[in-house]
Amino acid sequence: DILTDKDFAGIKRTIEWDKSLLIPGVGETARIKLAGPVSSGQIVGKVSYTLNGKVLSEARLLASNDALKGDLKDKIVKIVDKAIVYKTFILVCLVVVAVLIVLLVLFIRRKRKV
Repeated sequence: DILTDKDFAGIKRTIEWDKSLLIPGVGETARIKLAGPVSSGQIVGKVSYTLNGKVLSEARLLASNDALKGDLKDKIVKIVDKAIVYKTFILVCLVVVAVLIVLLVLFIRRKRKV
């Protein structure tokens, strides 16, 4: 198909970032921030150009440089996320142990009565 001057105004660009690289809570802002480490040449997403719902072109987005470190805020967010996951896991384990202890105590009391 040949595009006319009118068609160019209707072309829509869509960028789809690799979700595993997005920093939680930052992707909703106007500036996208990727979490490191990212290696030069690594695929970080893809861009698509469409016209009236028809894909004209797609391309992978590659990192142009290595980005090994995030800033201090990024590190704090990662630490807090990990801490929440670990605390939740520990809490679930403690609840399971408590339930098992209660069941054991009830079982022992029941045996003594019989």
